[in-house]
Amino acid sequence: MATRSLLLAVAVVLLSSPPSGAQEVGQIGVTLAYPAAIGVVWHVTDQLAIRPDFSFSNSSSDTLGSSTTVNYGVSGLWYFQRWDNLRAYVSPRFGYSRFSASISTTVLSSAPTTNAYSGAGSFGLQYRLHDRLSVFGETGLQYNHASTTSTDVATGTSDSTSAHTWSTRAGVGMIFYF
Repeated sequence: MATRSLLLAVAVVLLSSPPSGAQEVGQIGVTLAYPAAIGVVWHVTDQLAIRPDFSFSNSSSDTLGSSTTVNYGVSGLWYFQRWDNLRAYVSPRFGYSRFSASISTTVLSSAPTTNAYSGAGSFGLQYRLHDRLSVFGETGLQYNHASTTSTDVATGTSDSTSAHTWSTRAGVGMIFYF
Protein backbone atom coordinates (compact mmCIF):
# COMPACT_ATOMS: atom_id res chain seq x y z
CA MET A 1 0.00 0.00 0.00
CA ALA A 2 2.84 2.42 0.88
CA THR A 3 4.57 1.58 -2.42
CA ARG A 4 1.42 2.45 -4.38
CA SER A 5 1.08 5.77 -2.55
CA LEU A 6 4.71 6.58 -3.23
CA LEU A 7 4.38 5.70 -6.94
CA LEU A 8 1.18 7.75 -7.19
CA ALA A 9 2.88 10.75 -5.53
CA VAL A 10 5.89 10.51 -7.89
CA ALA A 11 3.59 10.24 -10.94
CA VAL A 12 1.60 13.31 -9.83
CA VAL A 13 4.77 15.36 -9.36
CA LEU A 14 6.24 14.30 -12.72
CA LEU A 15 3.02 14.86 -14.64
CA SER A 16 2.30 18.23 -13.05
CA SER A 17 5.72 19.77 -13.63
CA PRO A 18 5.79 22.22 -16.55
CA PRO A 19 7.73 21.25 -19.69
CA SER A 20 11.19 22.73 -19.94
CA GLY A 21 11.51 25.76 -22.20
CA ALA A 22 14.04 26.75 -24.79
CA GLN A 23 17.77 26.83 -24.30
CA GLU A 24 18.98 29.76 -22.27
CA VAL A 25 20.38 32.70 -24.23
CA GLY A 26 24.18 32.43 -24.28
CA GLN A 27 24.11 28.71 -23.52
CA ILE A 28 26.97 26.77 -25.13
CA GLY A 29 27.15 23.08 -25.97
CA VAL A 30 29.39 20.54 -27.68
CA THR A 31 27.90 18.75 -30.70
CA LEU A 32 28.65 15.24 -31.89
CA ALA A 33 27.07 14.49 -35.25
CA TYR A 34 26.82 11.90 -37.99
CA PRO A 35 28.21 12.14 -40.65
CA ALA A 36 31.26 12.42 -38.45
CA ALA A 37 31.68 15.96 -37.14
CA ILE A 38 32.50 17.62 -33.84
CA GLY A 39 31.42 21.15 -33.10
CA VAL A 40 30.03 23.76 -30.77
CA VAL A 41 26.61 25.39 -30.61
CA TRP A 42 26.05 28.83 -29.11
CA HIS A 43 22.51 30.12 -28.51
CA VAL A 44 22.86 33.84 -29.28
CA THR A 45 19.14 34.45 -28.63
CA ASP A 46 16.13 32.21 -27.99
CA GLN A 47 15.49 32.15 -31.77
CA LEU A 48 19.09 32.06 -33.13
CA ALA A 49 22.10 29.77 -32.65
CA ILE A 50 25.48 29.45 -34.38
CA ARG A 51 27.03 26.00 -34.88
CA PRO A 52 30.60 25.70 -36.23
CA ASP A 53 31.91 22.15 -36.80
CA PHE A 54 34.90 20.26 -38.17
CA SER A 55 36.04 16.79 -39.11
CA PHE A 56 39.22 15.23 -40.44
CA SER A 57 40.65 11.95 -41.66
CA ASN A 58 44.14 10.73 -42.43
CA SER A 59 45.07 7.45 -44.08
CA SER A 60 48.23 5.87 -45.36
CA SER A 61 49.18 2.74 -47.20
CA ASP A 62 52.56 1.21 -47.99
CA THR A 63 51.43 0.46 -51.55
CA LEU A 64 49.35 3.56 -52.46
CA GLY A 65 50.57 6.52 -50.40
CA SER A 66 48.72 8.79 -47.98
CA SER A 67 45.80 11.20 -47.91
CA THR A 68 44.36 13.81 -45.56
CA THR A 69 40.90 15.38 -45.57
CA VAL A 70 39.86 18.33 -43.39
CA ASN A 71 36.32 19.76 -43.31
CA TYR A 72 35.15 23.01 -41.69
CA GLY A 73 31.60 24.31 -41.57
CA VAL A 74 29.38 26.85 -39.87
CA SER A 75 25.59 26.79 -39.62
CA GLY A 76 23.11 29.34 -38.42
CA LEU A 77 20.03 27.85 -36.73
CA TRP A 78 16.83 29.91 -36.78
CA TYR A 79 14.21 28.36 -34.48
CA PHE A 80 10.74 29.21 -35.75
CA GLN A 81 8.41 26.83 -33.84
CA ARG A 82 8.27 25.12 -30.44
CA TRP A 83 6.09 22.29 -29.14
CA ASP A 84 7.06 21.65 -25.50
CA ASN A 85 10.60 20.17 -25.75
CA LEU A 86 10.59 19.85 -29.56
CA ARG A 87 11.80 22.78 -31.67
CA ALA A 88 11.83 23.21 -35.45
CA TYR A 89 14.52 25.23 -37.24
CA VAL A 90 15.90 26.12 -40.63
CA SER A 91 19.62 26.30 -41.14
CA PRO A 92 21.80 27.87 -43.82
CA ARG A 93 25.32 26.35 -43.85
CA PHE A 94 28.68 27.22 -45.41
CA GLY A 95 31.45 24.63 -45.63
CA TYR A 96 35.05 24.27 -46.77
CA SER A 97 36.87 21.00 -47.41
CA ARG A 98 40.48 20.27 -48.36
CA PHE A 99 41.73 16.91 -49.60
CA SER A 100 45.41 16.27 -50.29
CA ALA A 101 47.13 13.06 -51.26
CA SER A 102 50.45 11.62 -52.21
CA ILE A 103 49.81 8.68 -54.52
CA SER A 104 52.76 6.46 -55.35
CA THR A 105 52.48 3.24 -57.32
CA THR A 106 54.71 1.51 -59.84
CA VAL A 107 52.81 3.25 -62.71
CA LEU A 108 51.69 6.53 -61.17
CA SER A 109 53.19 9.11 -58.89
CA SER A 110 51.06 12.20 -58.24
CA ALA A 111 50.00 14.68 -55.58
CA PRO A 112 46.34 15.75 -56.07
CA THR A 113 44.81 18.51 -53.95
CA THR A 114 41.11 19.37 -53.87
CA ASN A 115 39.56 22.50 -52.36
CA ALA A 116 35.77 22.42 -52.10
CA TYR A 117 33.27 25.08 -51.00
CA SER A 118 29.67 24.24 -50.21
CA GLY A 119 26.46 26.00 -49.33
CA ALA A 120 23.44 24.21 -47.91
CA GLY A 121 19.97 24.83 -46.58
CA SER A 122 18.35 22.43 -44.13
CA PHE A 123 15.21 21.88 -42.09
CA GLY A 124 15.76 20.35 -38.66
CA LEU A 125 14.13 19.24 -35.44
CA GLN A 126 15.79 19.41 -32.03
CA TYR A 127 14.40 17.60 -28.98
CA ARG A 128 15.49 18.51 -25.47
CA LEU A 129 15.85 15.30 -23.45
CA HIS A 130 17.35 17.02 -20.39
CA ASP A 131 18.67 20.46 -19.41
CA ARG A 132 22.12 19.28 -20.51
CA LEU A 133 21.26 17.02 -23.47
CA SER A 134 19.43 17.51 -26.78
CA VAL A 135 19.24 15.42 -29.95
CA PHE A 136 18.69 16.74 -33.47
CA GLY A 137 18.09 15.60 -37.01
CA GLU A 138 18.10 17.63 -40.22
CA THR A 139 17.77 17.25 -43.96
CA GLY A 140 18.14 19.58 -46.93
CA LEU A 141 19.92 20.44 -50.18
CA GLN A 142 23.59 21.25 -50.77
CA TYR A 143 25.57 22.88 -53.59
CA ASN A 144 29.26 22.03 -53.88
CA HIS A 145 32.06 23.57 -55.99
CA ALA A 146 35.36 21.68 -56.07
CA SER A 147 38.70 22.49 -57.74
CA THR A 148 41.33 19.78 -58.07
CA THR A 149 44.98 20.26 -59.00
CA SER A 150 47.08 17.18 -59.73
CA THR A 151 50.82 17.33 -60.03
CA ASP A 152 52.80 14.51 -61.64
CA VAL A 153 55.77 14.21 -59.30
CA ALA A 154 58.02 12.60 -61.92
CA THR A 155 57.57 15.26 -64.62
CA GLY A 156 56.49 18.27 -62.56
CA THR A 157 53.46 18.94 -64.79
CA SER A 158 50.12 19.82 -63.28
CA ASP A 159 46.50 19.61 -64.38
CA SER A 160 43.45 21.42 -62.94
CA THR A 161 39.76 20.49 -63.06
CA SER A 162 36.62 21.80 -61.37
CA ALA A 163 33.20 20.34 -60.65
CA HIS A 164 29.81 21.60 -59.47
CA THR A 165 27.32 19.28 -57.79
CA TRP A 166 23.89 19.43 -56.16
CA SER A 167 23.04 16.81 -53.56
CA THR A 168 20.81 16.02 -50.62
CA ARG A 169 22.14 16.47 -47.12
CA ALA A 170 21.10 14.76 -43.89
CA GLY A 171 22.52 14.40 -40.42
CA VAL A 172 21.74 13.49 -36.84
CA GLY A 173 23.51 14.35 -33.64
CA MET A 174 23.44 15.26 -29.99
CA ILE A 175 24.33 18.35 -28.02
CA PHE A 176 25.87 18.29 -24.53
CA TYR A 177 25.30 21.63 -22.79
CA PHE A 178 27.50 22.95 -20.00
